[in-house]
Amino acid sequence: MEQYRQAVSKYITEGPIFFTIFLLHFILGLFPTQEMVFVVWGSLIFFSLLKPAYGIVGWVMLLPLEQYVTQQTGVSPFIGHTLILLAGVLWDGFRIKKFRIKIEKSKATLWGAGLLLIPAALAGYNAMDNIRGLISVGLLVCIFLAVVYHIGQKQLPVIILSLVGSSLLGLLISIIGFENTWRITIDGNVRVLSNAIGLSMVFAFAVLLGDRVTERLPEDSGKKLKTLAAVGTVFFGLLLITTVSRGAILAVGLSAFSMIFLKFISVKNKKESIKKGLYSIPVIGIFIVAVNFIERHFTSGHLARRLNLEMFDNIRFEIWGAALNQLSPLQWLIGTGPDNFRQLANQGGYDYYAHSVFVDTLVSFGVIGLGLLALVLAVCLLNHILHKNILAVGTTVYLFLSFATHGSLNSKFFWLTLAVVYGSFYLDKTDLHHKLINKFFVYQTEQ
Repeated sequence: MEQYRQAVSKYITEGPIFFTIFLLHFILGLFPTQEMVFVVWGSLIFFSLLKPAYGIVGWVMLLPLEQYVTQQTGVSPFIGHTLILLAGVLWDGFRIKKFRIKIEKSKATLWGAGLLLIPAALAGYNAMDNIRGLISVGLLVCIFLAVVYHIGQKQLPVIILSLVGSSLLGLLISIIGFENTWRITIDGNVRVLSNAIGLSMVFAFAVLLGDRVTERLPEDSGKKLKTLAAVGTVFFGLLLITTVSRGAILAVGLSAFSMIFLKFISVKNKKESIKKGLYSIPVIGIFIVAVNFIERHFTSGHLARRLNLEMFDNIRFEIWGAALNQLSPLQWLIGTGPDNFRQLANQGGYDYYAHSVFVDTLVSFGVIGLGLLALVLAVCLLNHILHKNILAVGTTVYLFLSFATHGSLNSKFFWLTLAVVYGSFYLDKTDLHHKLINKFFVYQTEQ
């Protein structure tokens, strides 16, 4: 308990630096110049020397702005932010010796490496033009490991706060540069904003229901945090409606339902749980009225029309079929390599990206790669259900539903969400976690 009190106090005292990073990225969004990019990089390097977790703060806050800033400046801030994030992890690890890389002839390690490297090597051999794609996916895998590392160092609250800051940052930039009359976007890109807002709402709702972190806080702090979570849930929920992003709205809704169901079956006093649920009915009613108001006066009925279109006229199936029909029997097994979906779909008459991380995984790494990803998600979900980890279950459901109909293997939000799902093994402390992670990293946390 005392460790968590100290952690909360530490986050409060470090608030000015957190706000400075937020402000720097806000200015970068308003004035996207090469000079400002270098100012942000220099500041992040300085802050990361103080505390490596600030690297992940900057990386997450950049996500909604990355494509817009790159287009405006001709410089990719993502590269610099990523290098700062990875360098911070190495600096933290080797300076404090919190981890060391194991090099040993372990059967489990060899099997794990074989399962990952063999299909990747075969896909690389069979790819059409995949060197750049392999480098891109490899970099995102390194980011995934860096986020998992920070979660292992009890930095999940920092990641959640960074995501909330990222959502607010994207909202402010969207309002200032408002161009569309019926939905909020960042320079026409709605999905990066809806991803940040949707995941923020999932985290806020998990805290509201009572996750592992809030259960260990002092009673007063826990109540204040839940109050903020309630406000955040409603606020981000209404914001999500204004994006008119069908996939994100559906993913958040079913994620919330899964967390409510898990919470209900986990509590011993079912009557008290039902009683508290009845208290929320007026709030739900107000929320529905607010959604109706937004739909009538802001989105002009586009949400309802887009939901009907999603059900009865979804072009995604045609796009997926066009690409999959180009695969040979061997490519069905091992894939064609990353960044080849659009080229395959183009051969079938559709010039689109994958619109699904899982379909892109199938095209890139075949049935073997998709099977490995599905196995990881299934094991994570089962583990989180057994340990009644509400936040992790909700995040896993959100990841599957949100990225089943959108994104590609290059989607940064996918790898961030996957890292939270996988890194939540730290909250559960299961034997399976140690078998999967500690074969590669041995964490020596401070007592």
